[in-house]
Amino acid sequence: MRPRLRADVRYVKSSEGVYVRGSAGACTLTGGAAYEWLDRLAPFLTGEHALDDLVAPLKSEQRDVVEHLVRSLLDQQLLVDARDDEPHSLTEEEQRVYAPEIAFLRYATDSAEHRFERLRSARVALVGHGPVLAALLEAGLRSGWRRVEVCTDDVVPPGAVRDSAQEVVVHTGPPSDPDLLLCVSDRPMELDAKAVGLVLVGGAEAWVTAVGPPERVVACTRRLGSLHDSDEDLLTGPVPGIIAAHVALSCFRHLTGTAAEEPVLTRIDLRDLSARTHRPLPYAFTEPVRTDAVADTDRVDERLVDERVGVLRALDEDDLPQVPLAVCRATVSDPEAVLPGWAPLPQVVGWGVDRDRARWHTALAALATYGSLVDRGGERVDLLTGRPCAMPAVNAQAPYRAPVGVAAGRSWGDAVAAGLRAHCEALVSRSDEPGRPCDPETVVRSSGDERTVELLRLLRAADVPVEVADQGDVLGVPAFVFRVAGESVVTCAATAVEALRDGLERVLLRRQCGPQAVITRWVAEGDGLPAADDPRCRSLATALRRAGRTVVAVPLVADDAVRERVPCLVRVVVGDD
Repeated sequence: MRPRLRADVRYVKSSEGVYVRGSAGACTLTGGAAYEWLDRLAPFLTGEHALDDLVAPLKSEQRDVVEHLVRSLLDQQLLVDARDDEPHSLTEEEQRVYAPEIAFLRYATDSAEHRFERLRSARVALVGHGPVLAALLEAGLRSGWRRVEVCTDDVVPPGAVRDSAQEVVVHTGPPSDPDLLLCVSDRPMELDAKAVGLVLVGGAEAWVTAVGPPERVVACTRRLGSLHDSDEDLLTGPVPGIIAAHVALSCFRHLTGTAAEEPVLTRIDLRDLSARTHRPLPYAFTEPVRTDAVADTDRVDERLVDERVGVLRALDEDDLPQVPLAVCRATVSDPEAVLPGWAPLPQVVGWGVDRDRARWHTALAALATYGSLVDRGGERVDLLTGRPCAMPAVNAQAPYRAPVGVAAGRSWGDAVAAGLRAHCEALVSRSDEPGRPCDPETVVRSSGDERTVELLRLLRAADVPVEVADQGDVLGVPAFVFRVAGESVVTCAATAVEALRDGLERVLLRRQCGPQAVITRWVAEGDGLPAADDPRCRSLATALRRAGRTVVAVPLVADDAVRERVPCLVRVVVGDD
C-alpha cells in the first residue's frame, strides 16, 4: 500500500485525539498521541512511500498504531491507496502549475497525473467564429491544453497561456487530424475526428454537447429542433465565457477519462444564463429487426419524452377533457428532417379507460408515426407470408399524418392486426352500401361485453342519439358505421365485440373532445403471437384478399433506442390485384 492523504484533508487536535475532515467526510481518531502521530506522518502520505517502508523502522507497538491510523483514514475515504496509479511524465513545472486540476482529479479517480498527462498530450482543434470561439480558446488554455489549432477567419487573440509549453496556431484552413475537434456553429453538423464536441449558438440559447465519439455527438443533436430566435445580441459580457466553461469542463472530463458514457446535451438560456441538462436517447441503426420480439411492458418509458430532444416532444393531456375517457396527445420528432423546416411536427391522440392506458395507446400511435418518418425503405420480409419484398420510404407531405396501415403494438400480431384494421375501415368507409340498420341497445346487449354496454349507457346519459348500421357484408368481417349528428364513425375488427367497443369509444371521443382525425394505430392486446399465426391477422388479411386486394405487412426500421422499447412498428400496404 502507498497511502496518499487527500489534498483537501485538514486535521486538528481534539480532547479525544485528532479530528480529521475532508470533502469525503470526517472522523475522530482517538488516542492520546493520535494527533502527534498524524502530524508526523502527514508529510509522508503523498503516495510516493509504501506503508511497509514507513513502518519498517518502528517498534511493533508503534507499527500497529501507524497501520491502524492509516487504515482508519482509508476506511473514511480521507486517504487513498496510490499503489495502482499509472506512471506519468509530467514535468515539475506542469505538476506545480496545474496542481489544482490534478487535485480535482484525485477527488474522483486514480492515476490523476497520468490522466492529466493525457489532456496535455491531446491535439485540440477549434473551428467556428464569434466571441464563443475566442472564449473557448481561453478556457481551454486555462484548463491545460498544450497544443491548440484554431481554424477561423476571425482575428483571435492567442489567449492567456499558463505555462511555457503551450502553443496556439491560428489559420483559415481545415484542421489537421486533431485528437479532439470542437466546433462553434449555429446549426448541427457532421464532425470528423477521434473525439468531437459541438456548441450550437442561436437566438436566445446555446446548446453544448458532451465531448465524445462523433456518432454519439451526432446522436445528441439529431432530434434537436430549430433554435429559438432572438433579435438581441446576447453574446456580450460574461456570456461567451460561461458557454466556454461548460465546453472546457466537458473536454477535461473526456480527455482525462472521467466522463459518463451517456449522451448529454446542456441548454444555456442566454437571457438569464440558467442551464438545463437533457439526456437524448442514442440514435443508431445497428440491431437487426427481430420478428419474435415482444415489448416488455405496456408502460411508457419517460426517457422517450423531452420537449427539445425527445423521440416524443410531448406526451401529455394538455387541455383535453379527461371524462369519461382518459385522453392524451403526443408530438412526434422528425430526426431525419423529412418534413420541411416550416412544417409543424406531427401530433397524434390516444385514449383509454385510465391515464396509463391512454398514454400507452398514444405512445403506440406516436412511435408508429415516428417509425414511418425515420424508416428509409429497402428490402424487407413480409410478416404475413415470410416472403422478401421491397418497400419504399413514405412520401411525407406537410402537414404530416402517417399513412393508413402504419401501426404499433406489444407484439407483431397486435401491430399487424391494427394496420389491417385501418385498411379494412378505409375500404368500408368508401363503400356505397348503407348497411343494415341495427338497434343499438339490441346489438350491444347481444355482444355480451360489459365495457360496450357501459359506453352506450354513457352516450345515452349525455343524450347523444346514435344510429348503428351493420356493414359486415362489405368485407365479410364485423364492421359497423355509427352515425351521430350527420357524422359517421366506421370500425372494423376481427370480432364484433372489438368493433362495437372501438366504435362507441370513438363516438364518445368526438362528443368529449370534438372531431379528431383518428386512424387505427393499435388494437386490444392479443396472445403475443407472430402475425402469420395470429387469428385476427389471418381473418382481416383474408377479407382484404377476397375484396381483390394484395396485402403486405413489413416492419418499420426505427433507431435502436426506440425498437428496444417498442420493437413492433409496422407498415401494412394494401394494393389492387
